[in-house]
Amino acid sequence: MAMRTIYLASEGPSGKATRLLPQAEDADGKPKCPIDLPSHLKGFDHCEYEGAYHTGVTIPNEYFCPDVERPKELPQHTLDFT
Repeated sequence: MAMRTIYLASEGPSGKATRLLPQAEDADGKPKCPIDLPSHLKGFDHCEYEGAYHTGVTIPNEYFCPDVERPKELPQHTLDFT
């Protein structure tokens, strides 16, 4: 369900705030996906996804930027589905 939610993220003025990452060619060290993913989610990493804001940070500084569009110099964060 989490992967589906990220997959269906809406487009904002600066693009999607979260996105699925492609499954790495060498997934060494990552556990095998415990379920058979639907066809539209196969090929995506089931352990991590990417987000414009880190959801583990309560109030990140990026939220206080007055720009309508997200500044390109702000970092992308690799996030964990767990």
